[in-house]
Amino acid sequence: MADENKKLSLMEKINKIRMEMNIDKNNKNDFGKYNYRSVEQIYSKLVPLLQENNLNYSIIKETAQQCGNFLVIHLEARFEDLENGRAMTTEMDVPMTCFEKKGMDSNQVYGSLLSYSRKYIICRDFQIRAGLDELDSDSNQTSEREEFTLKIEMCNTSKEVTKLMNEDFPKLKYNSKNQELRNFAIQKYHELKEKETPQQQTASQVMTKEQFKQKWESDEHGGGIVFDDIADCAKAWGISQNPKTRPISVIRYQVLKAAGVSDAEDYKPEDYE
Repeated sequence: MADENKKLSLMEKINKIRMEMNIDKNNKNDFGKYNYRSVEQIYSKLVPLLQENNLNYSIIKETAQQCGNFLVIHLEARFEDLENGRAMTTEMDVPMTCFEKKGMDSNQVYGSLLSYSRKYIICRDFQIRAGLDELDSDSNQTSEREEFTLKIEMCNTSKEVTKLMNEDFPKLKYNSKNQELRNFAIQKYHELKEKETPQQQTASQVMTKEQFKQKWESDEHGGGIVFDDIADCAKAWGISQNPKTRPISVIRYQVLKAAGVSDAEDYKPEDYE
C-alpha cells in the first residue's frame, strides 16, 4: 500500500480518500426528525484513511466577524503529504445567523456555530454529501420555504431581512436545503445594505428604555429584538458610540441593564467587570 501511494500525487490521494468517505447517518435528531453525521463520526472514518495514505489534514485558522445580525466564520484547512512535504490550503466562509434568545449562553452558541462550521468545511473538502433521508425529511416543508423565499424577495431594507431571519427562519428545519435558503437571505441582506445610505440605515426610530423594556419582556424570545436594535439603543443611550466593534454579550448586558429589564443579570458575561 505504501509503495502504491508513493506514486500518487497529493490530489490523487485526496480523491482516493473521497471515494471511501461513505458514512452512515447514525445520529437521530428527535426534534427535526432526521438523521445526521456528527463531527466525531466523520473524524473516526477520516483519520484512519489519512494515516493509510500518509496525509495530514487539519483546520489551521478559525476567525469570526460580526456582520449586521450575522456571524461569518472564516476557516482555513491544510492538506499535507507526509511523504514529500507537498501541501494545499483550502478556505471557506460560513455565514451563521445569530439569535438573541432568552436563556441562551453566548459561549455555548458560538461553540455550536463553530462546530457546525468545522463540519461544513470537512464535508466540502472531502465531498461528503447529504443523503436521501435528509432530503426526504424536508419534503413537507416546500410550501413554507417558498413562502419564506417570497418574503425575502419583498424586503426593501436590510433590517427587514434581519427581522425575518430571527422570527421566521427558526421555524424551518435545520437541513441542507434550508441552509441554501439562509444563504440567499444573507446575500439579499448584503445587497440591500450596500444600497442604503447612512440615513436610511438609521431611519427607524430607536426605542426608549421604557419601550425596550416593554418589548423585551413581552414574550420569552425578547419580543423579536435583534442585535441591530440593541446596537442602535446602545448608541442612542450613550452606552457606546461603536457598539458593533465590541463583544455582543457585553453590549447586550449593558443595554438590558440600562433598560431595567427583569432578567438583565442572566446575561451578565462571566468576565464582565
